[in-house]
Amino acid sequence: MNIYVIVDMEGVSSLVDPFTEASHKGKDHGAFRDVMTGEVRAAAIGLNKGGAEKVIVCDFHGSGKNIIFKDLPHYVELVRGDFRPGSGLDGYDGPVHGLVFLGAHAASFTRGAVIGHTYCGDVEIFINGKRMNEFSLLAAAWGERGVPPILVSGDQAACSQAKDFSPQVLTVPTKEGIEFRAARCFHPQLIEERLAEQSELAMKAIGDKSPFMLSDNGEYELSISLPAQPWADRLCWIPGAILENDRTYKFELKSMIEVINIIYGASMLRFP
Repeated sequence: MNIYVIVDMEGVSSLVDPFTEASHKGKDHGAFRDVMTGEVRAAAIGLNKGGAEKVIVCDFHGSGKNIIFKDLPHYVELVRGDFRPGSGLDGYDGPVHGLVFLGAHAASFTRGAVIGHTYCGDVEIFINGKRMNEFSLLAAAWGERGVPPILVSGDQAACSQAKDFSPQVLTVPTKEGIEFRAARCFHPQLIEERLAEQSELAMKAIGDKSPFMLSDNGEYELSISLPAQPWADRLCWIPGAILENDRTYKFELKSMIEVINIIYGASMLRFP
C-alpha cells in the first residue's frame, strides 16, 4: 500500500512562534526542522510496520524546503520545493490508499489554537456554509479520489477539528494551546513514540476507513472572507467571483480541485 503524508510545521511539538520558529528566516527554524523531520520519520516507521510499502511525504510548509530528507527511511519519497499549484495533492500519480496529515494547525479565528490560520493571514474559508481548515480541504480533495484520511497530528484544536470533520481519523495531539503563541507542550520524544504507534494502528484499520466528502452531489459553494480591502479588491480578477459583501467572495464550483485552485489563486493575490 502507498500512503500520502502532508506535513505542515505550525502543529509540530513545542512550536509556538510563527516568525522565529516557523519562518525559514527565523533564528530557531533549524531546530524545528529537526522536530518536524523527527515526527515524519516516526510516522513513516509506524506506517511501514503497519503495511505501507511506499510513503510519499509532501513538505507543505512555507518554502516546501523544511524536511531533512537524509534522516528519513529509504522507502520514503519526498515532494518538496517552492509554491506549487495543487500543493498537498501533487508529486505522485500512482495509487494512494490512505492520507496522513502531520503538524496540522486549526482554522483562522479558532479559540485555543496555536497559530491558527487557513492558508494565509486572517482568511476564513467556508464550503457549503461550513468553516474549513487546511486538513478538511485537502482531505476532501483526496476524498474525491477515493482516499480516506487515517491519521492527523497537531495542536489539540487542530485534532479536535479533524475529528469533527472525520470521526474515524486517529489523532496525536502535540500540544494544548493557551493562546495564539503559547501552549502546554508535550516532549518531542513522546510525540514521536505516539506517532509511530498510532501510524501502525491506522494502517491496520485502513480497510475500515471511508473517504471524506464535503458534498453528495459534487457541487461546492466556496466563500472566501478576507481581512484587508486591497486584497479583497483583487479577488474580482478571478473568473466566476461573486461579491457577497465588502470582503467576501463566493464561487460556485464542481470539484474540490477547483476549490483548491481558487484558494491558491486567491492566496497568491495578497499583498506582500
